Amino acid sequence: MRNGCINHIRKMQLRERFKHLHPLDEADDSRPIEEVLAELDRINAIVDGQIEEPQRTIFRLRFDEELTFQEIATRLDLSVGAVYKYLRQCINRIKSLI
Repeated sequence: MRNGCINHIRKMQLRERFKHLHPLDEADDSRPIEEVLAELDRINAIVDGQIEEPQRTIFRLRFDEELTFQEIATRLDLSVGAVYKYLRQCINRIKSLI
């Protein structure tokens, strides 16, 4: 029971850290769809051209295939913490290039 509670708390903490890493901006909801699609195209170009492995693979698994951190970690034989770290690095790099 104790370990189950600890695991639940860790999972919640990881979700909170990710939310702070990539917050949603509600003001973007009113942008024209063309503008949103153009921004997604720029992000895809950055990921394909300027992001190294394993960050690129983790980014694609998370956002294209919508896998959880645990699923990505299992698939790539990494720890959940490493998946989080690589994804954070990738998102920070994308933000600095946009």
